[in-house]
Amino acid sequence: RWQEENKQAIESSNEYVRRNGLPLAKHRLF
Repeated sequence: RWQEENKQAIESSNEYVRRNGLPLAKHRLF
């Protein structure tokens, strides 16, 4: 269950990054 929820979060985060660049790149350590 955690992986399913995390997968959605990562996918939406990746979509945000594609639109807006990497404002939180230094905080993404995973």
